[in-house]
Amino acid sequence: MTAQSQTRRDPIDRPAPVPFIQTTLTSAQTGGLIVIGAVLWLIAALFIRVTGAGLFVAGNPWLIALFIASLPVGWLLAVLPCRLMGLARPLYVQAATLMAAPALLLDGLAITWLPALYGVGVPGLELGAAWLLWGVGASFAFANLIAAELLPA
Repeated sequence: MTAQSQTRRDPIDRPAPVPFIQTTLTSAQTGGLIVIGAVLWLIAALFIRVTGAGLFVAGNPWLIALFIASLPVGWLLAVLPCRLMGLARPLYVQAATLMAAPALLLDGLAITWLPALYGVGVPGLELGAAWLLWGVGASFAFANLIAAELLPA
């Protein structure tokens, strides 16, 4: 047996290739998630405008149903954009953050300088803002649970 043949490895002994797992977002993915966040905020703001006078009223029992119904929507909003972009679970939290940031910033600006966008008075605006924060919080919670593999993606 020659020294060269002793150093060669049999192809069968090779370890299986490790699948590629994306650990950072591309610029396009980052920009896309920011745009998605802004669009989702606009949809939520228009939802408050359309339903505000009848739904976002203190003591309205339908508010409980809205908050509960927002939970599966929060899961969907944490999962769907990530699946469409083919992101790995560890990136779900970063994706949720990039979608939430424009929504939270735009909401703060709109509540302060453009409250008429929501089409409700101050009490309705407070309840609408509370619902929007609830939805963002639910998406963050779901993204973290999915990244930790405690929930399905």
